[in-house]
Amino acid sequence: MKRWGIPLLLSLVFHAAVLSLFWNERCTASPPPPVMRARLVLLPQAAPDRPRTEERTREPASNLRPVRPLQPLSTPAQRPGKTAPAAPLENAQSSGKAVQETAMEGLPAGSAEPASFPSGEPPASVPEAREPDILARTKPLYPLSSRKKGESGTVVLLVRLDSKGRVLEISVRSTSGYPALDQSALRAVRSWKFRPEAPGLLLVPVVFTLE
Repeated sequence: MKRWGIPLLLSLVFHAAVLSLFWNERCTASPPPPVMRARLVLLPQAAPDRPRTEERTREPASNLRPVRPLQPLSTPAQRPGKTAPAAPLENAQSSGKAVQETAMEGLPAGSAEPASFPSGEPPASVPEAREPDILARTKPLYPLSSRKKGESGTVVLLVRLDSKGRVLEISVRSTSGYPALDQSALRAVRSWKFRPEAPGLLLVPVVFTLE
């Protein structure tokens, strides 16, 4: 048995060496496996489909109506309203004093008729009132309706006084031509106060002027 042991061991070693050599050659001869590489490629986006527009059938030129040019609209110009400032009220001897700017509606026509004195017609030579003769006065109002209409003029009033300078009787000696102005002057002068030494019969002019 010992006689076959050594040859058997050598045979095993030989076969192992041959197998090892064969295996190494095979591994060396086989090419390495290829390397797999991935690359991302972006494909171009397809253009969206455009909606199909329906073709409109054109009408022949003979069926079309001619276009008429538009004519410009004419707007009448509005006339600006007249806003006349309050006119100054002047006495015959006291020019430069303004009339109080208070609106007053016009009075009905025919109300400014001159009153008749019970003593009859006044004398023709009646003096005009002077500035020193007047102690207290109320400024006549310029009626709003007269200002809007552009009415102006001078009212001459005939005034009869008592012994204390108070107005007893008053009437229109010369009208302005506008009843509203005459009445405004009558109402104002009726409340005036004169000097006791003033003549018993006076003419008081009242001027209405638009500036």
